[in-house]
Amino acid sequence: MVFWIGLAIFMFLSVLAERLVPMQFKKFIPVIVIGFLTFLGMFRYEIGTDYDWYVVLFNQVTLDDAYPEPSFLIIVEVLRYFHMSYQAMFIVYELLIMTFLWKGIQRYTKDTEIQVLVLALFLCLQYFFSLNGIRQGVSMVLIFWGYQYCLRRKLLKYVLVVAVAVSFHYTAVVALVLYWLPKKVYSWSTYTVIFVLAFIIFKLNIILSFLSIILSILHVDGRYLSYISDVDSVNMTGLYMVGQFMLFSLSRLAILKSKSEYEPVLNLWFLGILGHFLFAFSLPITRLTKYFEYFIILIMPYTIQYLNSIWKLQIKDKIYNFKWGYIILLFYMFLFLNMISVIPHDYFSNWRNPYPSSMNIEYDFNFKIFE
Repeated sequence: MVFWIGLAIFMFLSVLAERLVPMQFKKFIPVIVIGFLTFLGMFRYEIGTDYDWYVVLFNQVTLDDAYPEPSFLIIVEVLRYFHMSYQAMFIVYELLIMTFLWKGIQRYTKDTEIQVLVLALFLCLQYFFSLNGIRQGVSMVLIFWGYQYCLRRKLLKYVLVVAVAVSFHYTAVVALVLYWLPKKVYSWSTYTVIFVLAFIIFKLNIILSFLSIILSILHVDGRYLSYISDVDSVNMTGLYMVGQFMLFSLSRLAILKSKSEYEPVLNLWFLGILGHFLFAFSLPITRLTKYFEYFIILIMPYTIQYLNSIWKLQIKDKIYNFKWGYIILLFYMFLFLNMISVIPHDYFSNWRNPYPSSMNIEYDFNFKIFE
């Protein structure tokens, strides 16, 4: 756990350093940060709930298999042809994830403060998942990078990006809808009404009950419902979702005031909130919402920057430009560290995962690239 606390401290100090160093050195801060995160991801050992499962796949799959996706089978076949170890597989996937993440960040902003904040939010919200679900990790970051074509209304290019993403993880097909989502930012009252309705549906468990009735009418084996419904796998509470909506509301205000070109991204996040809310009973379905929630790492930095610039603290006759936005960053870092801390117990008590890596959070290196 000490390693992850140290990593969070390093990230927060990097955010502060970007503000303090001379202008000519600011551009190096995000490069150092992403380089460090990439290095840790490339040479990790027994980190990630699916680490050992991917080692099994590396040793067993062939090009004739129907699972996993074609890209995985090809990558593994090439690596084994050159007598490379399973660690080389993790290196390849980490390089793909971090390369397209960095390309996306550079495409969406040239502001080094925003770039570092995006990386900080990535650490808190996506980094550990990218060490677990490496296939979906690549597909999500491809959609993140490729969303530029949605903003520029380049349908063919975006469809090609989605096709490549699907070759890494089939769930990426859901990202096609991003192109046609409404670009308009609606009134806060509209979002509130929709959220309240979703909250009621969530509390009454209406969707799961509806699915049960449909399957019963169709005389479908109840095991199919148990497959998509796994309450223990998704830790979701009404308080958590209310907190998400409050952050969304704050970000809506910030984006409208400071970064209007990213207004369409707000609807992606809101749809992700609703999806995660309404289908909290199902881990397989909520994994689809990750393609929408991923864009929090792009929206929230502008929210933090906006709050840092406008909220001032007055003490007697003096006015201080207190950096209120960093409270949000510290909040996400707290959630990140809390999530890491419960992994060993969660996977042992709820998942009964047989692989050692599923319960391991202690970082170690593996530099063995060749067999």
